[in-house]
Amino acid sequence: MNKFYKNEETNITVDLNHFKMYGPGIYLFFSFLKSLSLIFLMIAILSLIPCLYNYSYGNYSFRKDTSPSIYFTKTTIGNFDSSTSLNMNRDKLYNVIPSMLIILSIVIFVFYWMQKSSNEVE
Repeated sequence: MNKFYKNEETNITVDLNHFKMYGPGIYLFFSFLKSLSLIFLMIAILSLIPCLYNYSYGNYSFRKDTSPSIYFTKTTIGNFDSSTSLNMNRDKLYNVIPSMLIILSIVIFVFYWMQKSSNEVE
């Protein structure tokens, strides 16, 4: 979808390099927003793995109550009872590995962003 600006046809999407003319601060801000939204999208996708696994295989909170808190509780690791779980190691791995990947991706993003912003300012 295109719009007209000063009798010229322009595209709605703007390249981040367009913001460089306003200084490095504005460019880095919008670049940070773009990078952060991508990292949060990746984290949200990784977070679905333990939520769906806990909701599907958890066996602790099978109550007949229909409040929303029961549905949220079923997605947590607290939904597993250690005495009745068939495979505790598998239950832990499906919860620990995505959490470790999320933490690792945040740490990598922080170091990447520090390097990128210092290179841009120089």
